[in-house]
Amino acid sequence: MSGQTAVTETMESDPSVDSETSTDAAAATSWWQRLVRPYTELRTLKELAYLLAGLPIGIASFTVAVTLIALGVSLAFTLIGLPILVLLGFLGRVFGNVERLRARELLDIDDLPAVGWAGEGERWWRRIWTNAKDPTVWKEQAYALVMLPVGIVTFVAGIVGIVLAPLGGAWIVRGPPS
Repeated sequence: MSGQTAVTETMESDPSVDSETSTDAAAATSWWQRLVRPYTELRTLKELAYLLAGLPIGIASFTVAVTLIALGVSLAFTLIGLPILVLLGFLGRVFGNVERLRARELLDIDDLPAVGWAGEGERWWRRIWTNAKDPTVWKEQAYALVMLPVGIVTFVAGIVGIVLAPLGGAWIVRGPPS
């Protein structure tokens, strides 16, 4: 039975109950429940975890990507850089799959399957070349680089939401202070 229904039944059954006091009690319960309800839902906590985890994942992916790009390109003429660039492609795929897993689990997005490696059954050098031509690998590398600024923005939004939402929620529900 909801709070509003209980107050209404109490008012109807007991004539000594002041209707103004009962209405105030129902309104107080109502705005408090509306204010607290989003903070108690699992979905809110999962979305907040997604926002806050963006910064450390962004720092890690950006650091690894920039380091391996700089190292691989600068050493490419010595042939030591080529395995480093292959490692960059491999780690880009790993970061992409981690991000897909994070979105699937925390945002409940069901249509993000993990992406496997192209060229199954081919020789190792042919498989590397097939994956180097795969546009998904390049998108994952671009996302690894963009994840840092996106992670900063989402982290700040999450912290601001944690700090200011109770104040803003009260303002929205109760109106501006008079």
